[in-house]
Amino acid sequence: MPECFAGKRLELCGRNAGRCSVLNAHRTFKEDFVTSFDRKSLLNSIRTVSLVIPSRTPQPVLESVLLKCRDNTATLTATDNECRVNVKVECDGEDFETLIPSGQVSSLLSAMSSETVTISQGENRVVITDQSGTYTIPTRDIGEFPEDTFPIELTFPTDSLFLSRSLPMVTSVVVEKLVGGAYYVEGVRFDSVDGKVYLVGTDLNRLCACRLGDGEIEPFTLSLKVAGLLSKMQGKISIGCKSGVVSLVSDGMSITSRTMLGTFPKWKPLTDTASKFERLEVKISELIEGLRKTSVFTNPESKGVTLSVGKDATKLTSFGADKGRCGVEISGGSLATGPIKLHGELLAGFLEKVPKTLPVTIRVGDKFVVEVSDYCRFFMGLMEI
Repeated sequence: MPECFAGKRLELCGRNAGRCSVLNAHRTFKEDFVTSFDRKSLLNSIRTVSLVIPSRTPQPVLESVLLKCRDNTATLTATDNECRVNVKVECDGEDFETLIPSGQVSSLLSAMSSETVTISQGENRVVITDQSGTYTIPTRDIGEFPEDTFPIELTFPTDSLFLSRSLPMVTSVVVEKLVGGAYYVEGVRFDSVDGKVYLVGTDLNRLCACRLGDGEIEPFTLSLKVAGLLSKMQGKISIGCKSGVVSLVSDGMSITSRTMLGTFPKWKPLTDTASKFERLEVKISELIEGLRKTSVFTNPESKGVTLSVGKDATKLTSFGADKGRCGVEISGGSLATGPIKLHGELLAGFLEKVPKTLPVTIRVGDKFVVEVSDYCRFFMGLMEI
């Protein structure tokens, strides 16, 4: 090699020595512990378990996700000390376990375009590599992470299909921070009556009860935060509850949570009265549109919409002191004729959650009743006219 080239090469290496040492810092520990992941699957799993991570916490370790890799299956775990969520994702490589900062790793994976990423474990750090770079992230001591809970016997099997179609309807009637007097109704209730298990929600004026299947279960109430996680579960779901702790297990995901304390109102006697009300023969789509239109003209305090029910047509009217008047007529009526008044926006909000593929029956009387197929009942109290 000519001397001039050799000199320049040595000079370049000298100038870049610091940069080279930084880029190769991750090679100071064993490279044998390298495991590859599908980037999107890993990202989605981190996002799912991170739903339980508290926005503010005196325990910084709760902002991390526990990552355990065993036999080409990775389990990601997050907790807020009240609820613990596990999600499984496929991987390929060595067994290891570490903590990863949820927000930072999630943001990094979101910014990547590679289909596959690898994770290497070091002392108090992990190294994530994609097709264009290597990223070293400090981690917390794994010993700080809360220990797992004891297993609970699973007594009731159901299907994620039943939960996914029922949850939107039930949660639509639940109001957080509601003062319920003798009752505590800020969550969704799992209850069993006469050999059937139901999912129930109420704000003491509205009530929605959906049947999940046949069986028995120790009744419990879950917060809306935990209930939101249930929509992520797929396939068969097994549920068990004991001494204020509930466990839900599905294919690739499990949730263990403390239940909400407090007395839930007796709801089953009300749902048994549905058949005594007269049918209201209207189209759901027309009713929703009419409720949305008339609600624009109601006072913010009441949102009251009056339904003047005739035998062949139903007129929806509303009035706001400084908003004008509105009247909408839709086809279809009932044998129970006369005016009724209710909260238009809340009723429309529930009806929009009803699966469009299922048959719906509406009934009126001293309450407004919606029956969804043969598994769900909705009741709404009326306002004074």
